[in-house]
Amino acid sequence: MPMKNAIDFKKYLLLSMLAILLLTGSFVLYDKYQFESYQKIYNKQIDIILYDITQKYPELDETDIFELLKEEAPPERSVLAKYGIDISTTPAIVKMQALRRRNFLIGMCLFISSLLLVAGIYILYIHHRRKKILGIIELIERINAKDYSIDIGYSTEDELSILKTELYKTTITLKEAAENSLEDKRRLKSSLSDISHQLKTPLTSIMIALDNLEETENIDEKTRHSFLQTIQKETTKIDFFVKSLLKLSKLDTNTVTFIKTETSIEKLLTKSLENVSLLADLKDVEMEVRGKTSLPITCDFAWQIEAITNILKNAIEHSIKKSSIIVTIEENKIYSSLSIKNEGTIDKTDLPHIFERFYRGKNASPDSVGIGLSLAKTIITKEGGSLEVESNEKNGTTFTIKYYHK
Repeated sequence: MPMKNAIDFKKYLLLSMLAILLLTGSFVLYDKYQFESYQKIYNKQIDIILYDITQKYPELDETDIFELLKEEAPPERSVLAKYGIDISTTPAIVKMQALRRRNFLIGMCLFISSLLLVAGIYILYIHHRRKKILGIIELIERINAKDYSIDIGYSTEDELSILKTELYKTTITLKEAAENSLEDKRRLKSSLSDISHQLKTPLTSIMIALDNLEETENIDEKTRHSFLQTIQKETTKIDFFVKSLLKLSKLDTNTVTFIKTETSIEKLLTKSLENVSLLADLKDVEMEVRGKTSLPITCDFAWQIEAITNILKNAIEHSIKKSSIIVTIEENKIYSSLSIKNEGTIDKTDLPHIFERFYRGKNASPDSVGIGLSLAKTIITKEGGSLEVESNEKNGTTFTIKYYHK
């Protein structure tokens, strides 16, 4: 609607100016035509008058007669009147004088009309500008009141419209910032709740173990050792949880600088398998590697080991005892891939949320803190790769890392 009003205003202004020009031009051409027509008649009448005067008064020469005709004295006091000649009553002269008076009146009317038209256009223009300025002031007041539900509609190309557009862009930025701030607060609240929950369980176990050690005087060595193992286990869990949180925090705030070097999937896999070898032995899980392990890859070696280790750890924790985990390396023209497959399955309702921070599925192990897979995906994505998961009862669960060729 604002654009339509602006177009109508410009159209009205243009048409008005054209009308003034056409009217003035038409009047000038008409006046010129009439003046030339009456000038011819006037000249003929003057010739007749000259002839009559020379016939009646031969003593006067033509120069004297022209001087007499040019005099501007009233008819009754004119020198020609002494000779009985009154040119003011000559039809051509009368018409010429009437034409001049009429044209003067028309010219004045056109001049006044033009002034009124220009004044009207100027008033409309000022009103239009004032309306725009008031609209911008209203927008600023709404922004100050944190009301970002603003729609400027269509916009024209004048400076106020450009200002309004820039103001709208600023509003969108402020709106997004406000929404992000609310989302950040929501996430922080949710994260604090999750962190509190994750720390509460191990801390409670530690406190119970310490209370038992403190309150029981004649505790046997076996029970004492069991309590100490519980404390160590829960402390290790807290340590892993806190370190993982710090890593995620650095990744979220983009304070991590990835130092990319050329290496091979074999080197990454060898180091990652070393990190989970003890856990694999405890669950009696066999690790089988297939494919071309020598494939080259450019990445941050330490961070990629962190990601692969977390995926392997998750696969082992959710594997059946005395089962196998198959690691497959493949390559095509677009990417190199590393797949980690176990015989366990992920519930269909858990699958869409498997990479969410602090999410623990129905089949999660008691030691899981719900942060490893989220950390792995964040690392891989930040380095330009991708992490996907597929799971069904027939084929088990497969995590696939894709390293795209540059």
